[in-house]
Amino acid sequence: MRPGPTVSDDNGEGSVFVDAATQSATGIAARAIDVWKVYGSGEAQVVALRGVDVELERSRYTAIMGPSGSGKSTLMHCLAGLDTVSRGEVYIADVKVTGLNDAGLTTLRREKVGFVFQQFNLLPTLSAEENILLPLAIAGRKPDQGWFDTVVDAVNLRDRLSHRPAQLSGGQQQRVAIARALAMRPTLMLFDEVTSALDPELVGEVLDVMRQLAEEGMTMMVVTHEMGFAREVGTWLIFTDGGMVVERGNPTEVFANPQTERLQQFLAKVL
Repeated sequence: MRPGPTVSDDNGEGSVFVDAATQSATGIAARAIDVWKVYGSGEAQVVALRGVDVELERSRYTAIMGPSGSGKSTLMHCLAGLDTVSRGEVYIADVKVTGLNDAGLTTLRREKVGFVFQQFNLLPTLSAEENILLPLAIAGRKPDQGWFDTVVDAVNLRDRLSHRPAQLSGGQQQRVAIARALAMRPTLMLFDEVTSALDPELVGEVLDVMRQLAEEGMTMMVVTHEMGFAREVGTWLIFTDGGMVVERGNPTEVFANPQTERLQQFLAKVL
């Protein structure tokens, strides 16, 4: 991948992906307050989240890890307004997500949130360029050519824009998905196990893009099994188990000195 742009441009107007005002702002980009998520009822009831409190600070890379079924993806989906909560409140910046109607949720996601899934979710009949621009077309917004060029060059897809998904590697398809999310100029990027479906040889090219976003101050929440990447790049780490946040803190400190027996057991198996 070509070297990423520097954090500040010549005019001191901020990084490529994060404007100066956002980059210098402090505070909370998103938060969950006493969030519960329950699926089903009776004997079939599953409690996916149990009173979760989480804050995502602006310009911070927050990594979420935990065993399968621990509530990681459910929490992320609730934060993005892709799933409703059974109890509690969710905010993106100062906007209360819980209680918004469908139109309000759609507007919020278009204006604030970029979401990248484990599966690429590209339309097979469209080219890479058309897939990247699709959300703008659906929203009735005219593409900004300068911004489009910036995004395409950052994910290193210039020579693949005319290719359809079947003509792209898994890593290239995931980079198209990242570019599609960035095309909407989100203030918050959410990544849900985006390397899990990739061949090991292709993981690095996707992590390179995510590393660049983190270095530029993009607010990111990443559900990941890439422990080394979370420790190297992450600025905050959350460990979930049984639908609860068991431990949180600076990744380097958490990996070096886990405070809970459950996290100690988990790390012993995965590291």
